[in-house]
Amino acid sequence: GGYLGGQKFIVHNILFKFAQAEGLEDDFAGSKVGGHELKSLVYLMAATQQGLSFPLICLIDYMGFRLIAMTLLPLSNSSLKVGSCDAGRTVHMDDPALVASLEQLGAKLRLSPHRYRGKLLAGPVDLEGHLGKDQRRYLLDFSRSFPPVPVTPGLKGAHLYRLFRPEFVRWKSPTPLCSD
Repeated sequence: GGYLGGQKFIVHNILFKFAQAEGLEDDFAGSKVGGHELKSLVYLMAATQQGLSFPLICLIDYMGFRLIAMTLLPLSNSSLKVGSCDAGRTVHMDDPALVASLEQLGAKLRLSPHRYRGKLLAGPVDLEGHLGKDQRRYLLDFSRSFPPVPVTPGLKGAHLYRLFRPEFVRWKSPTPLCSD
C-alpha cells in the first residue's frame, strides 16, 4: 500500500517491491522514496536503543528499475501497535513501551513531537511500530522519518520525496523539525 506501491513478490521469505510511484510526479520520485527508506533506516538503527528491531533492507538498481528487498518479519494483521498503515486515517498508540522508545529516538534525531488527531507523535504518522509474534518490537516504513523541505508549487506529492538530509536535521538545524 501507500505511495510506494508497485508490484510485490515474495521469494524465500524476502519481499521484493518495485519502487514505483502512485500519485507522484514520476517513477523517479518512487525511486527517491525507496532511497529515503534505506537512508532513514540507517539513521534510525544508529540512534536506537535496545528494544527496537528492524528488517534487513537492500536497494537493487537494475536496468532503470529500483527494487526494495526486505526480509519478512513475524508480524500479523493485528501486530500494528503504533502509527498508521492507512495514510493516517487510523492512528494506533497501543504500546506505551514502544511509544516511549519512539519518543527517545525522535529526541536523539532532533525530530519535533507533534499532534495528529489528538495524539502526540514523535515521528511521521506512517512510521509503523509492531509487536511481532516473537514479542520483539519492530519498526517499518521509514521513508518519511525526516522532514520535508519547503513545498515547491506544482510538484505533486513532493512532501513524500523532497526531504531534508538527516545530517541537517540532526546537526545543523537550529531547532528540532517535524517529520509530518
